[in-house]
Amino acid sequence: MNIYFACSITGGREFEPVYQAITRALLADGHVVPTAHLADPGVTALEAVVSPRAVYERDVAWIEACEALIAEVSTPSHGVGYEVAFASASANRCCA
Repeated sequence: MNIYFACSITGGREFEPVYQAITRALLADGHVVPTAHLADPGVTALEAVVSPRAVYERDVAWIEACEALIAEVSTPSHGVGYEVAFASASANRCCA
């Protein structure tokens, strides 16, 4: 299954070990997780070199291509909230 994993990047990384455990488990179960890199300790620097527009276009395309979205929401994040809402709206459009 193609699964989009959402988590806080700039709002705080105190749950990074949880992000890593989730993505490791999903990958070990054979799922495709295009956002698994978000669990990496260096993700902030990695994402900083990508323009906000490119991040948006990439992430929206990934969400639309995924069959499920898993969001770790312990740390408040506008980005994660947007991704959850976008995925929900996309699912309602295609499955209503």
